[in-house]
Amino acid sequence: MAPLPPVLMEVLVEEIVLRFPADDPARLVHAALVCKQWCRLVSSPGFRRRFHEFHRAPPLLGFLSTVMVDDRDVHIVRFVPAASCPTRADQ
Repeated sequence: MAPLPPVLMEVLVEEIVLRFPADDPARLVHAALVCKQWCRLVSSPGFRRRFHEFHRAPPLLGFLSTVMVDDRDVHIVRFVPAASCPTRADQ
């Protein structure tokens, strides 16, 4: 019989699972179904905290807004800053 493959260290598994895309939570569920060890890892408060910190969304600088001009079929796209207050560099 062939020898069993070496067990991945929990730290390596955590680093791999940590990089799963945040917008696809089904992958974390699938990882939790692999074995009891992975289920404990994915459901631990420490992992959830690290996952949130790793995938923290960048600050929103603004968004694009489409405005219709008069009753014509003309649209103007403009950038709207998300924050109207000055930053420390502006003060």
